[in-house]
Amino acid sequence: MGDAVYQADQTRGDLWAPVRRAEIDGDDWLALVYADTTWVTQVDGILAEEWRSSKRPSHPT
Repeated sequence: MGDAVYQADQTRGDLWAPVRRAEIDGDDWLALVYADTTWVTQVDGILAEEWRSSKRPSHPT
């Protein structure tokens, strides 16, 4: 797994927000890595590491 992934909005499953390794606690990152979850790394053609907008991406690609 890279240094960032997208996580689905808990209220609206059609919106995604990046979760970056550098921005969360190490134990929380490891919990994400070892969770039985398929992580999305690209949404609307934008890698999670590269996302820098206030608009929340909406379509996994």
